[in-house]
Amino acid sequence: MQFIKNNWNLIFVSFIVLFLELLIIRLIGTEIRIFAYLSNLVLLATFFGLGLGMIIKKRISILTTGFCLFLTLIATSINYIVRFPNLEFKFASGITELLAPLSESYIWLQVNTFSKTGIAFGVFLTILLFINITFIFIPLGQIMGQLFTKTKKPIMAYSLNIIASIIGLWTFQIFSIARFSPYLGIILVLLGLVLLTRDKIEKLFLLVLLTVSIAFIAPTTEAKKITYWSPYQKLTLSTAVYDTSNKIPQPEGWYLEVNNVGYMNLINLTKEYQASAEATVNSLENKPIINFPYSNHYELPYYFVKQPKDVLIIGAGAGNDAAGALRKGSQNIDAVEIDPTIVEIGKKYHFEEPYKKQNVNI
Repeated sequence: MQFIKNNWNLIFVSFIVLFLELLIIRLIGTEIRIFAYLSNLVLLATFFGLGLGMIIKKRISILTTGFCLFLTLIATSINYIVRFPNLEFKFASGITELLAPLSESYIWLQVNTFSKTGIAFGVFLTILLFINITFIFIPLGQIMGQLFTKTKKPIMAYSLNIIASIIGLWTFQIFSIARFSPYLGIILVLLGLVLLTRDKIEKLFLLVLLTVSIAFIAPTTEAKKITYWSPYQKLTLSTAVYDTSNKIPQPEGWYLEVNNVGYMNLINLTKEYQASAEATVNSLENKPIINFPYSNHYELPYYFVKQPKDVLIIGAGAGNDAAGALRKGSQNIDAVEIDPTIVEIGKKYHFEEPYKKQNVNI
C-alpha cells in the first residue's frame, strides 16, 4: 500500500491518459465526421504526443494540456460559419465537406462541394487538429516518463501503469453506457489536471480554464433541439423541417440525426392522417394529387406477403418499420435495434407509438 501511495501520481496520470484517449477519439469522430473513418489518425496523435513527452527534457507545463483541451472543446462545439469567395464551411466540423472527394455528398452527387482551395484548407485544418491533439498529450507523457525514470521498481511501476490504464478504459466504458456527454468528460479531465499539478500558478490558470469551459458548453443546447449521447453515438432530435416556400401543408413529425448526419424522420403515416392531408392538399390545388400505393416503402413488403403472422425488423430505429407492419396487420413483431436511446426516443416521440403495442417485442 505504501508503494501505491508513493506512486499515486503515476496511477492517476495513467488513468487520465487512457480515459482521455478514448474521450478524444469519440468526441472528434462524432463532431468532425471524417474522423469517424480516420479514427486511427486521432489515436496516432495521442501516441505521438505521449512519445514526444517522454523524450523531451525541458519541462512543458500541464497548462498546455488544459489549453489544448479547451481549444478542442471550441473546435468541436462551435458552429461558426467561415466564408471565402466560392467557399463556405463550418469552422472545424466543415473539414469533412472541405475534403469533398471523401464526403458522401460528393459520392452520391447530392452537392458538388469539390474545391482545390477547400481541400488544401481542409488538409491544413486537419494538420492543426493533429498538432493540437499531440500537444494535449505531450505534458502527460512527460510526467509519466519522469515518474518511470525516478522509480526504483520499474516492473512494479509499469504494472501499476497497466492496471490504472485498464481502469481508465473501463471507466470510459461506464461513462458511455451512462450516456454522459464527452464535453462533461473534458470538464472532469480539466478538474483532474487541477488535482495533478502542485504548482499554484498552474492550478489557478487551470481553474480559470475549467470555469470558462463550463460556461462555454452550458448554453450550447439549441432551441427546439434535444441532444442525447447514447452508448454508441450522438443523437439530435428536432422538429421536422421541410420546404416552406409553398402553401402546401407540411407533415408533422420529428427529425433524428445521428452524429450530425440525417438518420430518419419520425412521421405519422396512419390512414386517417394521410386522408386528412390529401383532403387538405386537394382543397388548395386545382387538381387532385396522385396517390402512388407503392411509394410508402415502410409498407412495400406487405404487398408481397399479405398480413404476415411474424415479422422480424433488423435495425428498427425509432419505429417507422414497426408502425408499417402494424398498419398492415402483422401479429407478432420482433424489432431489433442496437441503440437503446433510439428505442426510447421512438417510445416517447413516435406519433403512432408502435413500441408501446403489446405485440411488438423489442
